[in-house]
Amino acid sequence: MIDIKYNEKDVKRFWSHVNIKNENECWEWTGYKDKKGYGRININSKMIGTHRFSYLIYNKIIPDGMLILHSCNNPSCVNPTHLRAGTNKDNAQDSLLAGTSRSLHQNGEKNTSSKITENQAIKIIELYNSGVLLKDISEMFNIQVPAIQRIATGKRWSHIKNNPNKGRMYKLREEGENIRKLYATGQYTYKTLGNLYNVSDEEIRLVVTNQRRKSL
Repeated sequence: MIDIKYNEKDVKRFWSHVNIKNENECWEWTGYKDKKGYGRININSKMIGTHRFSYLIYNKIIPDGMLILHSCNNPSCVNPTHLRAGTNKDNAQDSLLAGTSRSLHQNGEKNTSSKITENQAIKIIELYNSGVLLKDISEMFNIQVPAIQRIATGKRWSHIKNNPNKGRMYKLREEGENIRKLYATGQYTYKTLGNLYNVSDEEIRLVVTNQRRKSL
């Protein structure tokens, strides 16, 4: 167990530098960050990662030898619901799935670390374009949702031609004001708006909440 002594003043000082939004969004650390984008804070004369401190506040302990990983792939995020304890192996797998590993120099199947084939990537794009939910595609291929989003929207496997979803979120956000006005009337749900704009309800939710996640 990692033993970091802190007090109430430390906790208040920590949260004073956090841009808190709703529980599903990233909570950005607004204080000092290192070159990789991870927040750093001095607690009891020790500099520690702000994501680790956030996890510690909510979970009381950090198991020995464990890293604190981001499900959102955003190093500046300190939302405790986006954090979990994991091993170095878990961290490496997350990086590969999210496309952030420095070893990813080649496209698609040419990359020996690729977890899927090109045909599977094309199938993911087709399923996403047909309206299948990201979480359902994630379960089909046993790949995390952020990785599915990157593949479907052309952030990963970008060499695949004729992907109709490339830039979709950018174009959708151009309609953001109209979408939010419709949602505000109470007559539309994420699902009905998704059907109206021919996109998934998850994409509509991101637009309504004005969320800009790196995974998109």
